[in-house]
Amino acid sequence: RQKTLDIIAILYSLLLLPFAESITPTGAIHVHVDGTSKKRDVTLHASQAYFGTYPSMKRTDNPSFRPMSPPSDDPYLCGGDNSNVLFKSEDFVDNSLDGQGVMLIPRGNCTFQRKTAAAQALGANAVIIYGTLASHYDFNATSENITYPLETLDYDCDNGSGYVNANAENLMLSQMKGYSMVNEKLFRGETNMCATSENAHHWKSCQSNSCLLTGETKEIQGDTKMQGCCAWDINILMNGDPNIPNSQTTIPAFYLNSRGGNTLLDLISENDNALSLTLYERWRPTGYNFSSLVIWALGVFITWLAAYLSAADYRSVIKGIRKGEIVLQTAPNGMSESAHTAHTDESDEEEDMEQPSPVSTEEAPFELPSPASTDEATFEQPSPASTEEATFEQPSQSSTEETSFPAERFGGVTPLTNEPQPPPRQAPQEEDLVLTAWHALAFLVFSSGTLFLLFLTEIYTIVTIAYGIGCSGAVAQRVFYPLYHLIGRRTRTMAKFWNKSAIGNRCGGELTWHVLLSTFSAYLLGATWLYVGLTQLHPETNAFFWITQDVMGCCVCVVFLSIIKLQSIKVGTILLVALFIYDIFFVFITPLLFNGESVMITVATSGGAPAGDPNFCEKYPRDDDCKGGNPLPMLLTVPRLFDYLGGMSLLGLGDIVIPGLLLSFTARYDEAKRLIHLAESNVVEYEGNFLQRWSSGYFVATTLAYGIGLIMANIAVYVMKMGQPALLYLVPMCLGTVTGLGWKKGELREIWKGPRELEVGARIVTNVNNAIYASQVNRRRRQQQAQRQERMDGEVEIPPVSNANMT
Repeated sequence: RQKTLDIIAILYSLLLLPFAESITPTGAIHVHVDGTSKKRDVTLHASQAYFGTYPSMKRTDNPSFRPMSPPSDDPYLCGGDNSNVLFKSEDFVDNSLDGQGVMLIPRGNCTFQRKTAAAQALGANAVIIYGTLASHYDFNATSENITYPLETLDYDCDNGSGYVNANAENLMLSQMKGYSMVNEKLFRGETNMCATSENAHHWKSCQSNSCLLTGETKEIQGDTKMQGCCAWDINILMNGDPNIPNSQTTIPAFYLNSRGGNTLLDLISENDNALSLTLYERWRPTGYNFSSLVIWALGVFITWLAAYLSAADYRSVIKGIRKGEIVLQTAPNGMSESAHTAHTDESDEEEDMEQPSPVSTEEAPFELPSPASTDEATFEQPSPASTEEATFEQPSQSSTEETSFPAERFGGVTPLTNEPQPPPRQAPQEEDLVLTAWHALAFLVFSSGTLFLLFLTEIYTIVTIAYGIGCSGAVAQRVFYPLYHLIGRRTRTMAKFWNKSAIGNRCGGELTWHVLLSTFSAYLLGATWLYVGLTQLHPETNAFFWITQDVMGCCVCVVFLSIIKLQSIKVGTILLVALFIYDIFFVFITPLLFNGESVMITVATSGGAPAGDPNFCEKYPRDDDCKGGNPLPMLLTVPRLFDYLGGMSLLGLGDIVIPGLLLSFTARYDEAKRLIHLAESNVVEYEGNFLQRWSSGYFVATTLAYGIGLIMANIAVYVMKMGQPALLYLVPMCLGTVTGLGWKKGELREIWKGPRELEVGARIVTNVNNAIYASQVNRRRRQQQAQRQERMDGEVEIPPVSNANMT
């Protein structure tokens, strides 16, 4: 039960990953009131300075100190003047410190490092600088004039505005002369002077609930009033002072925004300074993040699954042979040309879903015709004495009057009458694309051109839309169609409804409700994903977005490897080596050609990191200079776990499907050899146990090599502190493993040119699939004939009624 709760907690934390701010507070201040329980303790998040030292991440490893205030004659702790000249220790007078502690200093009048160095000279162990409204004004003591805050930099009237009495200026002026939190409170909180004014506008959208005066006056109803607007209250970067040596600041320095500063000051005031403060760095994984292991496991699993499913047809035939449901017969040329199967009636709902039923070996086996005889075939009607052995036989050239249907893999065919039946069509199948050397070179040229086009034109939105539309079809095929099929099998009414035509006979009945609902669901999911991706600033932090993106990516990989196939190691070597060089060139060489800008990384991150100032982007994240850095969706992504700074672990789909082509080749080659072995030896059980069968082939070894290569790429990311082209590690591992095993087994020449087993195995699978389809067509016709016969038998002729009887 505890393990279950732990798993639920982890999944819940994944869905509630916090949004990564432009400037994220990395420090924390733990406030403990003397004589109270730990339940009343308060933790405030703060920004850490780029100068000074950093406390430990573990709170208990850091000492606790009492809060202290600066000297009363120098409340801003700027050394008595407002210049940036290096101060002297005698400029500061210690008339408020009583021992060592954490000094709380209001922001304003001089740099952060200047304040910190002054506090260190006075004996403070740490510094907390907190934001104030007064720090946004500049007061000239000689002329007693106020320089007001700047729009967008300090405030934004679009977030809230109002007009207050002009005498509010005197309040601010008195605050400048002698720092007073009493006056400042008049302009802070939900009931500040600007928010409660008669002309307040949009004040509910002001997140800081603080007001700054703009200096602009206006006559309203005969009174002179001054405009006040919503103040920015954000986390800021504490940069250093170039005029102060780092040796003079060796204590931690934190910054609290105005809200955090007011909370801390209120706690100090309420508890009469009877509290302790502990400064520490917020915990986050500093070494190998667990998300890297998750993305590695996901990448290996999807690559293995997609390659494994690409050989599913081979395993299906092998399973039928081992169970005795299919008996392959070998033609004189050594290739398997025919098969015997068994038949049992299926339930209506199973037939409607066109799925094979369990097999009964008590019925008569049938012979599968060769590819040359699929268009015309004759059926021998079994006599009552020989119902145990009815076969499909090869037709003679003169025997064309009678037709028959080949047996399906899991069901035989018995004609209802001796009437000639129309020949069956071949099974509709997805056409495989067998790659050649020219395909590999064309793929390289097309990929390079597309990458340069995206780099120069920055049409990332178009790429995202096209990817979302394309992936929806793959999701319909691999997720929703099997899901609705499973639902239909468990409900009799739904099973009959699923395969009914959704549009009517005008379209030939091809678009069933099953297909229509699967397609609609997939494209609705894709449209929702696109909406989130195109409207949110950082959609990758949205749990729905990145989970859906991973599902879409997995489906695309499975569909890709089920259609596109390698038939020889020669073509695979050309493709993998070409893309190996492609990855290295666009990651490491292009920065030498484009002023240090990597084409691959720039395109992968939708134009690179934002160019705007972090402080500005914290206020206006939708500005053009603040956008960018979001990765393109053609990848698998997992958020960095338990890291408040955010970030993602990424794996491109190309790093799955390109090596996956080689894994698919090995999977199909292993299964084709098993199938040929069974066909030629008529041995039901393949030699060796499960472990021996898998370890003796190529597929398992190549999958292990892929996993090792991918973990090497992950380690290289942490060692080199930069993204790595995964193919740099995957290609040598996978290709080297296949060629090494081929050389060891003496099959290198054969797999280099293209093994014959793949061709023979594909022919057997095609014959069996055609037999399945033809038998399904025949069975449906028999059902229709039976239904018509039942209706005819149920019709009873009614004799005419005489007038006498009527009377």
